[in-house]
Amino acid sequence: MKPLNDNLLVAEIKEDQTKTTEGGIILTQPLDEVRGSKAGLVLAIGPDVKNVSKGDTVYLKWSEGIIINVDGNEAALVPEEAVKAIR
Repeated sequence: MKPLNDNLLVAEIKEDQTKTTEGGIILTQPLDEVRGSKAGLVLAIGPDVKNVSKGDTVYLKWSEGIIINVDGNEAALVPEEAVKAIR
C-alpha cells in the first residue's frame, strides 16, 4: 500500500499490556493508550511527508487515522500532523 500526499501507514507496536509501577500498582493498559496516543512503526510514507521516515517509531493520535488490516495486523493511515513525537 502506498499512502498519498502527507499520509503515513503506521503499524501498531504491541507491548506487554500488564505492567507494575514502582509503588506496586498493576497497570493493565499502557498510559499512552489511556491518554489517546499509541506507539507505531512507520511502514510507508506519502510523497509530501517531510519529518517522518519509513522505519521510524512514532507516537500518534491513533483516533485521527483510518484503521485498516495489513497482513492480519492493525495499522492506521494517518496524516503527518497526527504524529506527536518520533523516537
